[in-house]
Amino acid sequence: MASRRALTPNLVPLELEGDGIGDYPKESAGGYVKLAFDADGRPATDPSGMARVTLRTYTIRSLDTDRQRLSIDFVLHGDGTLHDGPASAFARTARPGDGIRVSGPGSVKSLDPAADWYLIAADITALPAISAKLTERAALGTPLEGHLVVEVLDEADAACLEIPDGLVLQVVINPDPARDTDALIDAVRALPLRDGRPFAWCAAEFGRMRAFRNYVRGERGIGLADRYVSSYWMLGRTEEGHKLEKREDAASEVAAAGAG
Repeated sequence: MASRRALTPNLVPLELEGDGIGDYPKESAGGYVKLAFDADGRPATDPSGMARVTLRTYTIRSLDTDRQRLSIDFVLHGDGTLHDGPASAFARTARPGDGIRVSGPGSVKSLDPAADWYLIAADITALPAISAKLTERAALGTPLEGHLVVEVLDEADAACLEIPDGLVLQVVINPDPARDTDALIDAVRALPLRDGRPFAWCAAEFGRMRAFRNYVRGERGIGLADRYVSSYWMLGRTEEGHKLEKREDAASEVAAAGAG
């Protein structure tokens, strides 16, 4: 690890440095990497033992291939509503020079530049992906009209976002996301619709993602080609359990799209 700093009350960015990062595609910001931990939850560094590690998935907020560095934001759950996993625990104590094995990158779908307006929803875990997508879109030099709803633990958590003109930001403060699971979708439902072709983008906790998808698909008629939805975590599940649920849900979504 190259550096650590406090970004918001609940987000801590770590800048990771390594030779392989220089080979990442420059458009990898907003995509994901896998961090490796051993059976005791400690960061794994030995490549020979990668078959026996636990992997945790995190979004690349920013990437500098020339310096061979990437930045990842970690959510810290200090209030007890959600417990720290191995990655959050690592972020709490990591210091420059600490090592961890990183694999990737994977990609995340961009905002369709052909859409007339955008309906974007995310919880705190997806703020790095949203930030990267907004930066990516700004580089195109085209307007970005629509709505962005973010669910965070503290109002200051959303301060890391640079919102372009035309995109209306609504911040939903939810200090207990395990109890109030409808806060994000309730805010989305209350938004006014716009004329023209929309593109819906959502990344959040599994239940929130599914509620968003059901809304835009069933109530707003936004088709599969005009939406991207993904869950980054699931209440009450480890990443392994979430992965199984996500796989089954994706299969159901494909089947529903085929039947329609």
